[in-house]
Amino acid sequence: MIHARSGGRTTPLPKYRSEAVFVGLVMCAAIAMVGLWNHVILLGHGPDEVLHFNLDWYIATHQALPVLDRSPDFVRTFCDSRACADTYATAPVGGPLLGAALIDIQHVVTGQAYWQHPPHAVLAMVYRVIDHNVSSQSYDPFITAARLASALSIVVFVLFLYLTSRLLMDDRGTRLTALIIGAFIPQVTFLGGYVNDDSFGLAAGAAVLYASGLLLRDGLRRGTALAVGASLGCLALSKENYYAVILVFALCAALRLRREWRRRTARRFIGLLTLGTALGALLSGWWFVRNALLYSDALGLTATGRAMDAISPGYSIHHSLAAQHYTILDLLRRTLWVRMSFRSFWGYFGNMGIALPDNIYVYITLCAVIGLAGTIHSGLTHLIVRRYSVHIEPWRTQLWGAFIGLVVVMLLLSLWSSWVKDYQPQGRYLFPSLVPVALLLAIGLHGWSRNRLYRRLIFYLTMVAMGSLNIYALVFVLGQ
Repeated sequence: MIHARSGGRTTPLPKYRSEAVFVGLVMCAAIAMVGLWNHVILLGHGPDEVLHFNLDWYIATHQALPVLDRSPDFVRTFCDSRACADTYATAPVGGPLLGAALIDIQHVVTGQAYWQHPPHAVLAMVYRVIDHNVSSQSYDPFITAARLASALSIVVFVLFLYLTSRLLMDDRGTRLTALIIGAFIPQVTFLGGYVNDDSFGLAAGAAVLYASGLLLRDGLRRGTALAVGASLGCLALSKENYYAVILVFALCAALRLRREWRRRTARRFIGLLTLGTALGALLSGWWFVRNALLYSDALGLTATGRAMDAISPGYSIHHSLAAQHYTILDLLRRTLWVRMSFRSFWGYFGNMGIALPDNIYVYITLCAVIGLAGTIHSGLTHLIVRRYSVHIEPWRTQLWGAFIGLVVVMLLLSLWSSWVKDYQPQGRYLFPSLVPVALLLAIGLHGWSRNRLYRRLIFYLTMVAMGSLNIYALVFVLGQ
């Protein structure tokens, strides 16, 4: 219990206030942890950071969006004997626009020139490797501003993770455990420390999941519809794999529409839903129109592949396991897809080259198995109770079902992508389902007993374990 001083005496804060204070402390701790990662991670030592930073910097300095393989001062498609490096000119620009805005703010406030003579040789070296068409001058004084966009996105994610847990969970300890798990997975705090497009998608996806839950429980009002539209617009401008979250929103909207239809209020609901989706389309639709006009590819998913195939014929085929006559079972049995996807979901650092010690992953696996088994136990108990009780609200069961479905969909999409497109067993590609995973693990860990002492013990152990894991990862990575 958190306490406050009043009249010289220490008195406990009301539960809702103490919980709000604790959530605020968690968000501050997440910011501090992300800041430490920012300090530890060298420029270009996050996956594709140089390419993401180049996009932020280009938008800030040119006040325009780059065109694939046409814009000066922007990384172009490059292939050598080992591999091809694509660019993010056709990728959604929600995160880059935020990073560019922060770079512009730094430029205005500090008077820092956009171009600088290179105080670091790292960026120039990376650019010479990736693309000989880009000047080797360094503009890394703005890297902190660009990284701040990732840090802010992680904070927004943590906020909506908590709001979603509060929406679904009545037990205070369970929802705070979910908050601790989601906020302090080392891979999450690592994402907040370098320039990337995953963190913005993580925040937008969490916002849409929370909006979906509100829609399913309460229906729509004008303010809620506008919030839904804003979150959908941000999601559409985030990383493409986060589009799967729209499936949860669509399902929740359909289930709520059925309820409104029975109440004879469907017309108003449809009108507000149209308002929200129209706002989302207004905020993001221009991007897809631009891609369609420039590349005949609204989503921008095939334009870079065509560019690489033009430079290195057959590149797409050579990197597709399906084209090499592998089956899905071959992928699961003959590669490390399962192992790498699991490990990199929790913590795999640098350019996917720095792993934690094996025994750490063993402990994480053990805890995940206990949580999964507890989730199954809690789920079966819930279904049995629901069968003989009318007091359990149907929308909760429906939302849990949608969340579990999202986890399954993301696993299948990641597996399919590694099989058909490019073998990339990276756990961050599963992060659209991170909110459901954190909630389900918390339910599972607390689901073995209703004993109050046991539940407190689980909460404090989770807090200590996640904090220690982050600190260990920071020290371990710094030692590399």
